[in-house]
Amino acid sequence: MQLPNQLVSYLEGLSSRLASEGFDPSDIEDISTHELISNRVRLEHLNESVRGFCTNWLSEWDEPGPWPEDYFIIGESGTGNYYCISQSGQFIGVHEYDHEHKQFAPRADSLEAYYEDVIAIMAPRRGAPGVQPESAV
Repeated sequence: MQLPNQLVSYLEGLSSRLASEGFDPSDIEDISTHELISNRVRLEHLNESVRGFCTNWLSEWDEPGPWPEDYFIIGESGTGNYYCISQSGQFIGVHEYDHEHKQFAPRADSLEAYYEDVIAIMAPRRGAPGVQPESAV
């Protein structure tokens, strides 16, 4: 399985970009392992594994089927949800697969907007420079 071109170039600079945002190596590893998976082998394996079995991925399906071919997983929540981009351009930005409701919903208008969203959520918790945790405000 080949990674989408738009993702390859984005992931190449992810670690250094996260470091410039003030995240330490363990925080970079956390983000790069979950929300924005930067390991190509892991991304390929994850995408191949979801395509390897049939289930009722979507609530409107009457019978089990394969993972939608166009949806390429770029990250995961750690609670069963996946973050995806379109391989064909069928949709723009990043969609989130909600495993409880068995549906895809737009998460961000672009890969960059998704990155910014992840950073906004993680920065207060991780103590990035210039950002105070909510409890300190």
